[in-house]
Amino acid sequence: MSTKKKRNGWKTIWFFLKSYYRSFILLLFLAVVVGILETINVAVLYPILTLSLDIQSELSSNPFLLLVGNLVKVIPINDAIVAYCVLFIILVVLSFLFGMMLVFISVRVASKAVESNQQKIFDKYITSDYQFFIDNRQGELL
Repeated sequence: MSTKKKRNGWKTIWFFLKSYYRSFILLLFLAVVVGILETINVAVLYPILTLSLDIQSELSSNPFLLLVGNLVKVIPINDAIVAYCVLFIILVVLSFLFGMMLVFISVRVASKAVESNQQKIFDKYITSDYQFFIDNRQGELL
């Protein structure tokens, strides 16, 4: 596909969605938050498995594992494996809630965009004169 066609495609999409750019920024933010939470969830599994299987490992080499280690220090539980499990449960719940918000808001924004565009087209047809319908075929109008 040529760059001119791609550019025209983006212009067409932007024409229909430009009034919802704030909502799309919110959706992008929520998607990034969900991605980070899912990444930290996977990072929490490593210390849980190494502590459960009594494997010696260095946790300070990875930035995500450092973050997980600092988060576990906040939890006031003496047993490390229980603290990691509590952190895992908290992160899973947060990830689920943010994921549900992402799905809910994206469905709402998409339905509002479709409804708004359909209403604009319907209003255009309502206010058009008879000559407009004579000049355009039925298939072109659809």
